[in-house]
Amino acid sequence: MTLANQDNRQVANRDETNTYEVTEGAVLHGHDNLRPPVLVLAQSQSLKGEAGQFIRMDTEEIFPTVEVVPIRVQPTQTYWGEGDFSRDRNPLCFSTNGRTSVQMVAGGVEAAYPGAECRQCERFTNQPWNQKSKDGWCAPGYYVLVFSMETYETFVVRLNGAATKMAKVFAAPDVFRNKAVNLYAEEKLSDSGKYYELKARVGRKLDDGELETVAGQFRDYRNEEATVVDVPVAEPGARPVASTPAQPATNQTPVSVEDETTEINKDDLPW
Repeated sequence: MTLANQDNRQVANRDETNTYEVTEGAVLHGHDNLRPPVLVLAQSQSLKGEAGQFIRMDTEEIFPTVEVVPIRVQPTQTYWGEGDFSRDRNPLCFSTNGRTSVQMVAGGVEAAYPGAECRQCERFTNQPWNQKSKDGWCAPGYYVLVFSMETYETFVVRLNGAATKMAKVFAAPDVFRNKAVNLYAEEKLSDSGKYYELKARVGRKLDDGELETVAGQFRDYRNEEATVVDVPVAEPGARPVASTPAQPATNQTPVSVEDETTEINKDDLPW
């Protein structure tokens, strides 16, 4: 299951002119069938946005809070290789489903462990809180696909490190595709300074019409073979943004990619 705005119907109905039929009588150009935009919680080191607020990376719109409905929660694994953090480093291997690695990573380079089963890989650990990423262990994370009832758009939020605990909120049976979740930032202090941590507050239950809309969105994103978001790449000379998690320099992983790096604890993980 990889989260993409391409279900079986869309793929099947796209023709040689690169158009696709969303529903009967509604045909769009292929370039309008884009992957969902990424929402990032900006930090003081971020190249874009305002610290403590959310930025939509495709349009650079800024929001102090965001109300969304979770419609998919997708486990990931990222292997950055051994060594200290480097801002221009791309991952050596990546899994979009937490089970099997991709064949190719950024730049058309073959993955370090192409098509490997994650749990059988020598880089996999089921105790990431006890391992150091710089020593070459794979880092767990999540893609969360969320839907905005206000704008009727779908977004991707990436959870890594301490922020993986948020997956428990999104995936809770009474919340998942059933209630609105208000995302906000909370200011924190660490040894390296001030940062903003991603927080969530469960809100209202959706009414019948909204539940039907969300169910339709889930159907559009249910295809296991579709692609969600490209394999992450680092942004040369800059702090990685939401679609590009950073390689930690110590026994740490990024909070929510653009968030301050924070130590990962066993209790932070949703299993």
